[in-house]
Amino acid sequence: MTLREYIVAHGLRQRELARRWKMPESTLSDYLNGRRQPSLATARRIKRQSKGAVPLEAWDDVDGAA
Repeated sequence: MTLREYIVAHGLRQRELARRWKMPESTLSDYLNGRRQPSLATARRIKRQSKGAVPLEAWDDVDGAA
């Protein structure tokens, strides 16, 4: 599941998820719109916070995963 799919499936708003995950809304927006990829540490945190619903494989190229 992608981050966008997670947001839709859980009926969340971007602002609410950013607040819950203690992440700047602009950063979350960048991830959702493909303007940037999370670092490996952040991708792991997203996986953990989504209870595994958004796996590392959901990202095209996680920074530092190479």
